[in-house]
Amino acid sequence: MASKYVIKLHDIMAFFKDEEKLVSKGENAVESGHVNSLVSDADLHLIRGKVHASMKDRQYNVEVEFDSDWVIQSATCNCPRGQLRCHHMAALILFARDNISVTDKECVWSKPKQVRDSEVKKLSDLYPPKDHRSTARDLTEEEIKQFRQKLSVFDGSVGFSWLLSEESDQEENAGSPITVDIESLIFHEDYVTADYKLRYLEDQLKVDDESIKLIAEQTVGQQSNPRWLLARKNRLTASNFSAVIAACGRQRFPPSLFKRLLGTYNMEHLKAIQWGNMHEKEGIQSLEDSLNVKVVPTGIWLHECGYLGASPDGLVGENDIVEVKCPYRYRDISLLDDIKSSRNYIIVSDEDGNI
Repeated sequence: MASKYVIKLHDIMAFFKDEEKLVSKGENAVESGHVNSLVSDADLHLIRGKVHASMKDRQYNVEVEFDSDWVIQSATCNCPRGQLRCHHMAALILFARDNISVTDKECVWSKPKQVRDSEVKKLSDLYPPKDHRSTARDLTEEEIKQFRQKLSVFDGSVGFSWLLSEESDQEENAGSPITVDIESLIFHEDYVTADYKLRYLEDQLKVDDESIKLIAEQTVGQQSNPRWLLARKNRLTASNFSAVIAACGRQRFPPSLFKRLLGTYNMEHLKAIQWGNMHEKEGIQSLEDSLNVKVVPTGIWLHECGYLGASPDGLVGENDIVEVKCPYRYRDISLLDDIKSSRNYIIVSDEDGNI
């Protein structure tokens, strides 16, 4: 039991305003021993834990963010109600209130595992195959290949195309994973107990030149490549760098910023994003034709520090990169006429006025 509460009861009730029953259910969950683990970091003002479901043999992941005064800012849970409010959040917060004090810097707690005398079953026994098939005959490899090619035009938006994708060869898999998962790193016991956390992170995230090139090769395809999504997660990239700098200047770090760093925002429905994805290949093809060059696709390129990176749209030779921009605002007007009158661009033209 904490000697002095760092999380105030009135802040808990304010967070669950109009849903007091969730607090009551959370208390019952704590008393029933449903909180299985708790990790807290006083520097990040963050707690994370696992809470057992009430009626099912499963547990949910809960995360709660606080401000510098330990007032609850946001909470998430992967249960069906977790995007709103749920009693799993209340259970973890109440458990943390009783087990975290103002003198604690870090806290790691796990509920002791109970040994069960359950019989070990094979997966085939738990999930016996169903007597069903959708085709009158087995498909040939050529038919599967043709179907995969038809799906590829949707650029990864069809989930089944990932299931049909060809497996990576052993040589490629042998070098993976190259990047360090930052989220797992900051909740690792070594980080929690480290005396100099910043130095520990910097040492763990450093990458050499060979790894930088290998990561770039393995993340080609970018949005359609799961490795690219993993490599960008929680890192400062060209697309989020300005938002992070602005937040540092204001000394305000809203939950939306962390969602952006996690890559959980899906902006594919935005017309500007759809417009850019639709015309990016046309822009690259136009560049290749006009300059008689070959643009080579690439992935993310990390700085040697390991937490800075950028993903250009392509490479030309060894010293040039390509970044294609297809502004949605120019969809119905002449780009050439507009940029001539704009102060946002540097325009170089010859004696005849040609750009």
